[in-house]
Amino acid sequence: MKRQIFLFFAICFILMTRAAALDSATPLKMQINDTELTLYTGFSRSVDLSFTPASVEVGIDCGMPDMCGLDPCTCGKSDQWGECSCNGLKTVTPDVAVSPENGKIANAVYRDGKVIISASNAGTATVKITAKLQHYGSAQDSIEVTVLPIPIVWYLLAGSCLFIIAVLLLFFVRKMRKRQNDKPNDNFEQG
Repeated sequence: MKRQIFLFFAICFILMTRAAALDSATPLKMQINDTELTLYTGFSRSVDLSFTPASVEVGIDCGMPDMCGLDPCTCGKSDQWGECSCNGLKTVTPDVAVSPENGKIANAVYRDGKVIISASNAGTATVKITAKLQHYGSAQDSIEVTVLPIPIVWYLLAGSCLFIIAVLLLFFVRKMRKRQNDKPNDNFEQG
């Protein structure tokens, strides 16, 4: 009975020290090239993200709980963190989660090292970014987004362009009709 209690406390101690080691892991560093944006409604902009480290190589374990997962790994192969790598190494990059605080004003997605922010309605919003990398702590940051309505001048400019295109199209159609009317008609015989 004493041996079982000792074993229980030994396992708990190992698990707690391992959890404490994970909590005190080296932090992941995230750099954002622009933390404040101003956009017009309907427009998008991308913001570059970079991480230090950008990736790590971790072991691919063999899935045998009696060999892998032990500290130290009893199969003889381990990665730089001492975890099992019986099936080799794989490169992992940070997992990035992007969440806009107010999706009615601005939406955001993460793709290929960039946060793409799309402006929907006028107002302000905060886009929160969280990144996690295996064996490293997580990193958090945010981007403040101000969305402005499109200036009335842009609507006037677009309307003017459409009007000019319509006038040119009408002129072109009339000129084509006139050419067709001026062309001699070969279907009638002249007598």
